[in-house]
Amino acid sequence: MFQKIKSEVQIFITLVFAAAVLIFLSTSVQVSNGPKLAAAPTIEATKVLKSDTRASFRDKIIKEFGLTEDEVGIAAANLSISMIPGSVNAAPGSPVNFIITIKNNGTSPVNYIFFYSQFPNEYVVNSYEFSGTGSPAVFDGASTWFFPGPLAANGGTATVVVKGQVANDSCNKSVPYIAQVYPVFETNNIKQSTSTIIISGSQICGDLYLPYVSKVPTPTPQPLVYQETFSNENNDWPTGRFNIDDDDADDCAADIDSGKYEATAFKDETCFFPAPKAAERTTGMFEVEFKRDGDSDSDKFNAGIYINGEGGDEYYLFRVEFNKDNCDYRLYRKSDTKASGDCDDQSNGYKETNKLRITRNSSGVISIYLNDIFLKTYTDGSPLGGKGTGVYLRETSGDGKIINDFDNFTEYIIN
Repeated sequence: MFQKIKSEVQIFITLVFAAAVLIFLSTSVQVSNGPKLAAAPTIEATKVLKSDTRASFRDKIIKEFGLTEDEVGIAAANLSISMIPGSVNAAPGSPVNFIITIKNNGTSPVNYIFFYSQFPNEYVVNSYEFSGTGSPAVFDGASTWFFPGPLAANGGTATVVVKGQVANDSCNKSVPYIAQVYPVFETNNIKQSTSTIIISGSQICGDLYLPYVSKVPTPTPQPLVYQETFSNENNDWPTGRFNIDDDDADDCAADIDSGKYEATAFKDETCFFPAPKAAERTTGMFEVEFKRDGDSDSDKFNAGIYINGEGGDEYYLFRVEFNKDNCDYRLYRKSDTKASGDCDDQSNGYKETNKLRITRNSSGVISIYLNDIFLKTYTDGSPLGGKGTGVYLRETSGDGKIINDFDNFTEYIIN
């Protein structure tokens, strides 16, 4: 079967590139400022953009190669993606290159991978260079690529070098380049990395907006200042098992495993996990993704992100509260609820990846979002001044432990 697929891949790729040539010719063209690990107050998975062209390309690949899920033999492929530089300053016309690394953190090889780039209008692509991918096929204006693979198990990597330049007519602003990777049969298992192009040396033209996918207007995102993808275990996030009360039992635990921050709250426990000192900020946009780990016992839990921590119960906490498929959200100032409501429509479900975002500006205006969808805004007339931030987990069923895999803890500057 694999030899047949390999032959068909080669034929298909030849046809794709031949078609591309014909078209071209025809057109002539460790933090101390957060709450303790369990100080109790007593987050759309990045989905594939659903364009018809990308969906048809995926369907065509599956049909052309005669692929089935069983034959591919994947089981929740554990891919990660990273990009350098994380941000870059450049003037119009200047060359800007990105090195994207795709890694297989799983114990089995991964075949048949899609790689997608979401470029800003201000970036002009000149060329791609690939290694470790197999012979790639391109579709959709050179933004979506198909890699036959295989990507080796236990740390096998593929590299994509994107070479281009800032468009000559660009204005001073900050714009994102977003790269995504996902296996052919796992369109809800998408990993993402973002770099920010800070354009300077030109005139300021119109309003300064950083494009951001949202169903409602959001505060203008600014340059990335901190990001942790947990691909490296030496990152100063707390790990180990923690006993935070008077008994002898462990209450909380954390580990960095397969590119995830694996946080555990045992039965009836509440756990705060502080981000490193490098992440400390009073204002900004703070985001994190989380997914319930399959080794969990409990299906009733709260997951959250906190900011402005200063020890004890000094923080703002945004959390979602899952009772199986029922979702509610809550924003705390210290131990007081400042906003709450139902989030069933905004949630991807308690077994899926969800993304939390909380923003805080210098005027004390705090906004919360679930999967890029705006929920509520609260204005604090006497805003907290702490800088600590991190993630939160609480087990609420009283029956076993809850484990959440946190990922892509990211901070942007806002005014």
